[in-house]
Amino acid sequence: EANQLEQNDTYLHRMIEKIPEPGVILNSLPLDSFGHPIEAFSLQLAELVTNTPVNSTDEIITTLHHLHPDSFSLNMLYGKRFTDTQNYEHAQKVFHDLMIKFSNRWQPYKMSAFVYYHLGDFPRALELINRAFQLSRQSRESDSDILLLKTRIQISNQLYDEASQTLSLWKTLHFTGIKEQTFLMSELTGELFQARKKYSEAIIEYQKVLIATPANLSILRNIAFCFEQLKKYTLAIEYYQRVYEIEHNQLISQKIDDLKKLSPHH
Repeated sequence: EANQLEQNDTYLHRMIEKIPEPGVILNSLPLDSFGHPIEAFSLQLAELVTNTPVNSTDEIITTLHHLHPDSFSLNMLYGKRFTDTQNYEHAQKVFHDLMIKFSNRWQPYKMSAFVYYHLGDFPRALELINRAFQLSRQSRESDSDILLLKTRIQISNQLYDEASQTLSLWKTLHFTGIKEQTFLMSELTGELFQARKKYSEAIIEYQKVLIATPANLSILRNIAFCFEQLKKYTLAIEYYQRVYEIEHNQLISQKIDDLKKLSPHH
């Protein structure tokens, strides 16, 4: 088995070396926020060479990146692997270098905004997502994820009116009525209501999402929090318990115990 794996690895590297510039192929594919087209290409390449199913693209992506460090798409995918593992420090460096080398491309600005958003630097994230949006409009390339991320970043910067306008723009440009978009619209509307402390309205929107994804931890936490803020402790406990059943977080357990002391029914 070890010899077979070594042979497969050798074949893979030989195949990669025969590709003069994978970025030529990769750059012709659409880049969405999750890199699905590129990931599918990498999987197909690996499976073609090894003649075996491939479950992980990490090794081939890293190898391709080192062989072709100037490829825009490979660098985008390389940075995306870091965001997938929440290694935001390394992702930040990859996307920062891309913004310098490819200053007219909106994708690295969007992903860099995503990184800063998760690092909690909301003003910097807002600056970058605005630049990504500007570049995407100049290039006449439409990307719905820019507006969705921009909405979340604006909410984090307490720019609630602007967030509402951005969400309306997304609905005008990209909303087609499919269920996934409907639920996403409800989730973001709920987050906007929650940020404005309109907890009852937020719960109504979150419940729409929960119908489709009953184990959605983020939504369950948000509903529990909203009920807690409304001092409806029994309902808050119910949703915190659903969170605990999924992730067994000790902090959630402590939260439940604290709320039980406030609830007359416990």
